[in-house]
Amino acid sequence: MDKKINIFIIDKDEKSSAIIDYYLKEIAYDFKIFKAVSLIDVENLIDNDCLNIFIIDISDNIDENINKISTIEKNNKNCRFIITSYNLKTDYIIKLLRSSKKDFIEKPIIRNNLINTVNEIINKMTSEQDYSGQGKIISVFSNKGGLGKTTISVNLAMELGNQNKQEKIALIDMNMFLGDVTTFLDINPPYDLYSIAQKAENNKNIVNFTAQYEQTNLFVVADSPYRDFSTNIDKNLIIQLFNSLRKNFKYIIVDCSSAITEKVKYLFDFSDLVLLISEANLPTLKNCKKCLNFFEKIDIKNKVELILNRYSEDDECSIDDIENVLRKEILTVIPNDWYSITDSINKGLTLGECYPNTAVYDAYIELSELVMDKLCR
Repeated sequence: MDKKINIFIIDKDEKSSAIIDYYLKEIAYDFKIFKAVSLIDVENLIDNDCLNIFIIDISDNIDENINKISTIEKNNKNCRFIITSYNLKTDYIIKLLRSSKKDFIEKPIIRNNLINTVNEIINKMTSEQDYSGQGKIISVFSNKGGLGKTTISVNLAMELGNQNKQEKIALIDMNMFLGDVTTFLDINPPYDLYSIAQKAENNKNIVNFTAQYEQTNLFVVADSPYRDFSTNIDKNLIIQLFNSLRKNFKYIIVDCSSAITEKVKYLFDFSDLVLLISEANLPTLKNCKKCLNFFEKIDIKNKVELILNRYSEDDECSIDDIENVLRKEILTVIPNDWYSITDSINKGLTLGECYPNTAVYDAYIELSELVMDKLCR
């Protein structure tokens, strides 16, 4: 890790400052510590070539501190704030967390809470994503099963391949241990996600280990069939894998698991675009709303697009109603065509191979074009 780290402890209570300083000794990174009683005292020490972490008590002058923090965030990159206080009112916590990604730790500070929070910030902000390749990562997500996430991942990947004949397209199954991509395409890859990630870690050309679908430009990385192998896929392996994928494929479509795990959140950070899948029924829309709120909290809302799947004109919820409820514009609508979708899955083929002259296939053509436009082709 080349990026240097500065940690600023801003606290008028000398005893509290000393405790934080003591806890930070357990952080397994090299960093400099600066102590002060206000942000004004250290503002001239902010270095945009470093990661600047502020651990600041805002028990006094709360509004003034909130405004000062916002100003620093606007004028400086690579600054992250951990807010501390005794019995801070909920409305202030919401105000602090709403404007950007911050963390809040209530006093008295528990050692593990502080260490875990600092480590998470450092891991996220110093992980070396390699953008030397121009490949774009598209994560397809729904926070419950059965919404057609894998169907969309498979057919979007295939159509992106059709639109970019001279480029390689990757389809990654990250439904750890429970993936269906290989079933949808009726293939049996010799290597799975875990083994390919290891090869990426060893700087091998992973294209040679992916499974080519038929004679197309679509290449598949399957989920691991063994639960133990799935749990061994850590953040470092994900970094190595997707850095390698970026260099070798124009588009990388990821069929995510239907749970917001630490691995999935880390993948969201890597992604250039996140497609959130919903349907036009109240339980699904309720969960979708929760997802959108969460995405805003973790500061990825600007790269999230909403896909309305299996929509029928007979549905009681209109498109306008859905956009009003979710306060989010729908990128595209995929019509309900249960027979065509199910039959293509059962045959182990993509929709375009089985039913090219259908409205649902036309929707996938439109989706692929919209995705390319979002990612500047």
